[in-house]
Amino acid sequence: MRRSVTAAALVAATTVGMIGGATLFASGGASATKTTCHLWAVVNANGTVSHSGCPAITATQVDNPGTVGDYSVTFPKDVANCAVQAATVGVDGGLAPVLSVTNGTVELETGTEETAGWSNFSIVATC
Repeated sequence: MRRSVTAAALVAATTVGMIGGATLFASGGASATKTTCHLWAVVNANGTVSHSGCPAITATQVDNPGTVGDYSVTFPKDVANCAVQAATVGVDGGLAPVLSVTNGTVELETGTEETAGWSNFSIVATC
């Protein structure tokens, strides 16, 4: 069976790739489903994901000695070669420094003991 691809489908696929989309395949017997994920999330101060472009994105608070406001966000694909940006949300909003990117995991800091500490933040990976 030959499949044809429409111009609209090609544009959509290209656009998703340009804004950090990841394609995940889930096996379901003989037929597989394909889900496109966008690599962004809004994370609550307690480390839970409020909403995201992909249900596979997870986040947790990280308890590093001597620090307050460190988080780990895990994406469903390797983002080590992507541009990753994070920013806090709210009155004290600002850039949240990305501490490290290893494979699909991003470590970041939303504050210190002297500043806001644990904060809501948004994060995006553009690949």
